[in-house]
Amino acid sequence: MSLIRLEDLPFCPGCSHEAIFRALDAGLDIAGLGSRDAVVVSDIGCQGIADSRIDLSTFHGLHGRSITYATGIKLARPDLRVIVLIGDGGCGIGGAHLINAARRNVGICVLVFNNFNFGMTGGQHSVTTPTGARTATTPGGNIERPFDLRLLAEAAGAGFTARMIASDPDLPEVIARAIAHDGFAMLDVWGICTAHYMKRNDLRMAGLADLARATPGYGITLRDGVPEYASSLPRRRGDAPRLEAVPTKYRSPLDSRLGVVLAGSAGMKVGTAASLVARAGVLSGLYAAQKSVIPVTVMKGFSLAEIILAPEPIEDLQVGAPDRLVISSADGLEKSRPLHGAAGRITIEHSLEPRPPGAVPLRLDGVRRTELTFAMAASAVADAVPQEALVEAIETWGPLESRPRLLAAAERGRASRAS
Repeated sequence: MSLIRLEDLPFCPGCSHEAIFRALDAGLDIAGLGSRDAVVVSDIGCQGIADSRIDLSTFHGLHGRSITYATGIKLARPDLRVIVLIGDGGCGIGGAHLINAARRNVGICVLVFNNFNFGMTGGQHSVTTPTGARTATTPGGNIERPFDLRLLAEAAGAGFTARMIASDPDLPEVIARAIAHDGFAMLDVWGICTAHYMKRNDLRMAGLADLARATPGYGITLRDGVPEYASSLPRRRGDAPRLEAVPTKYRSPLDSRLGVVLAGSAGMKVGTAASLVARAGVLSGLYAAQKSVIPVTVMKGFSLAEIILAPEPIEDLQVGAPDRLVISSADGLEKSRPLHGAAGRITIEHSLEPRPPGAVPLRLDGVRRTELTFAMAASAVADAVPQEALVEAIETWGPLESRPRLLAAAERGRASRAS
């Protein structure tokens, strides 16, 4: 069963990342993993662009920090297989995280897309750039000695290490073995960056294969007898303390799962609106999940947030076709277009055109742009979340300087629905 949409991978022609993703898809199938058995944590870099094509739960964070996020996920859910997708640039930035996760033998699988340069940002040299290689920042040839990531992880205590090249026919089987390994596993997979590295250096896949096989550390090394960190941690510290549940102060009438999508623009506090609705849901006795989707730009472009509210624990974090879709800006209108035909109920800011079929316009005079999405969200979930819960969420967790405006926006949103 394929868990990666291979026909939609966003890589340059000839980029080795595509071959590694195909091997990963086959490796997941060999390992027998389903969509709820594993989590993928992707680092910043070209490999991280493709995480939206993976039909598993995914997490995308700061550059070089993916191994720390993966460690946290593994400690919270030792039953999951946690897979890190990271480049050589991320390994350099987060080198301490790599060393310490290997030292502790945390049960995560780190798949390194190693193409010897920062491929997404212009081809700058990285910690694995070979001596003498030309990059955007070493046009005269790199004077530094490169890290051997595989031997570094092995020296730090990793239980499973391997070096492969992207075109190795047995790469899927090795990936499956690494995923199944009960401890820290790292695969240093060498590949070609056609956009930058290959243009500056006389290196093709055939030459890369010769270079890899001539380098100490090609192949697989296993170390047994070291306990996996996440599974041994509870035994060493006794029973893990239970987190206190948030007191249920209000009662929600919601009797089934409700998926809500807020579609607006950067600077409209879309994430804040989603967070406050989710917190109000928890105060009302509901389970809540929240996810934000934003572009790489800062204070420009769309901003989407997904919220799930449910009376039972939430296992599937995908909203899919939303029950409620709130559109508060032109950016949100355009970005949410694929959802228009599937949404159960659409609320749109009254001045936006063209309106999706069946969309209900909402006019909120006097509400500032920064509180508009929240006011519309308050209107959209009025039948699921008590007003008192929204008020307490604002007074407890809302940004201090914005609380008066948020309270007024919540009231205005409810009044607009009532009218």
